[in-house]
Amino acid sequence: MGASGLGHWVRRLRMTLDEINNELVLLKAAGTRSYEDRRDELERYEISRDNYFSIKAGEMLPEAFFDGLDVVYVASPNQFHKDQTMQALRSGKVTVTEKTFATSKEDFDEVINFIKGKHEGRVTLGLHYITKTLSIELGKLMPSLVEQYGKVRSVSASFFEEVREEDARRKWLFKPENGGIAMDWIHPISIISFIMRADRLELQKAKPYIVQKMYDEKNPSGFYSLYKISGKFFQEGATAVIRVAKGVDSPFKVFRINFEDAYAELLYISTDDEFLTGTRGRMEISERGKVVKVLSPKGPLSYQYLINDMLHMLKGEEPMLSLQDIIKMYQPEWQLQDALWSEKPLNDTDEIEKFIEEGIKHKIS
Repeated sequence: MGASGLGHWVRRLRMTLDEINNELVLLKAAGTRSYEDRRDELERYEISRDNYFSIKAGEMLPEAFFDGLDVVYVASPNQFHKDQTMQALRSGKVTVTEKTFATSKEDFDEVINFIKGKHEGRVTLGLHYITKTLSIELGKLMPSLVEQYGKVRSVSASFFEEVREEDARRKWLFKPENGGIAMDWIHPISIISFIMRADRLELQKAKPYIVQKMYDEKNPSGFYSLYKISGKFFQEGATAVIRVAKGVDSPFKVFRINFEDAYAELLYISTDDEFLTGTRGRMEISERGKVVKVLSPKGPLSYQYLINDMLHMLKGEEPMLSLQDIIKMYQPEWQLQDALWSEKPLNDTDEIEKFIEEGIKHKIS
């Protein structure tokens, strides 16, 4: 395997490879910094100087990078995903692209059309929240939860992350050319679309917020969105409220599903905490405001599913996500992109505090 980009995605993937002693080996890498700048990291990954390719931002990957590889993992900044994904597929490599094939609908559709027919079954996206154990467990339980408690009336997802040195360094993340905060945090949409099997999410309103000025003073580091949802597990008129923020004092990740007669809360933890603690978060089911069941499911790390996808595709088998799954998942994302980039982000302290307080109220409830 070769990796384009060496962020936390590759670090976690390599840690998973080390844990499960898989037949895949991370052999090569490409990035914009010199070998000397990354020597400690590359030596830790056992990537030799000859197997590291330093390129300029936006430059095509060297042909020599692909020599001897079976799999390419595209984990560079999002704006480079389109060209690098298509280049890897043209080189005949099984390809996994982190998060998205492109950052605009037009470019995304171009990649989808490029994949159709000739490259289907050889490429997929890395969307690690749909393969978190908590999400997998929810997918298994959805039919029985709906049967017992009635259809879903609404969903409320609040994902607030603490201040991170890594996010402060990744200023590219918040810029429009990389899809910004809404692309980085497609996860609530992915859970509703894929795990909860929604047929359609239709955006009603959205607001961008500059939550953490240390990250970016111009582009949003948080957002609010409201969707209408339709699907076999949802009541007519069901809604989803999604709140996301990076760089808050009181971080938490709560995904709440309100059924007719009960509600379930999925309390997620970060992937790094999953590595450290061996836990996978928990699910609480409540009736009339009282917790009646607590589930702490066990299972593999989300990156193991990514590795399994790579191996399945190498054997000619299908990845977890079909091309249609991916297209459906991104339709509400493009709606959100259009809405957020067309509005001036709110940076008033009172407005931001109110936004965060609304998320905290949800957490307490």
